[in-house]
Amino acid sequence: MTVTNEAVARIKSMIASGELTPGSRLPSQDDLAYQFGLSRSALREAVRSLTTMNILISRQGDGTYVSSLRTPLLLQPLAFAADILPDDTVVQLLDLRVALEPHAAALAATRVTTADVDALSAIVQRGAPTAAAVDFLDADLAFHRRILDLSGNEAVATLVESISPPALHTRILGATPSADVRTAVYDDHSRIVAALADHDVEAARAASAIHITGMRRQLRQVLAAAA
Repeated sequence: MTVTNEAVARIKSMIASGELTPGSRLPSQDDLAYQFGLSRSALREAVRSLTTMNILISRQGDGTYVSSLRTPLLLQPLAFAADILPDDTVVQLLDLRVALEPHAAALAATRVTTADVDALSAIVQRGAPTAAAVDFLDADLAFHRRILDLSGNEAVATLVESISPPALHTRILGATPSADVRTAVYDDHSRIVAALADHDVEAARAASAIHITGMRRQLRQVLAAAA
């Protein structure tokens, strides 16, 4: 372990133990260097690394603080990376979504209200097969995000959103989705809403799994055509 990695581990340990809590000010780098028995340069690099990971936040002229440590903030760097991943890795992200999104849909089925179902139905109609391409793609993103929100599980919702940036949807569906793709997505979304309206946990899980599996198949076709 390098001295910088050791400094990172020591600061993370202070946070994990509760010695440093969300929003608390980090001791000066001189004090931490003395406390850890490490060089100031190692502390500086450690703080820079932890800031990049959104664990620490630097406030110009005020010092360095522990962030809120909320899941959306900590997973934010993953969303930046998902936009530029190579094609074979993008397929793996869809594999992960197959594991996570059906669970989110199942959770949502236990929590949705009539108003939630009506809102989802409106989103589905906004993304009807005859909609303009930009409206179709926007509705697809909105539909998935709404179900993730309705799941009530911030960790699952944030992780799925982090590996599903808008640019990735365009890579999967195309900038101008074909009529077959539009119809398939519309039908899948309609089945998911129907299951949610019935509060049918297993039907919601199955409908979501079928939909994400179809998206993965569509991505493979897009990549094969490009190759």
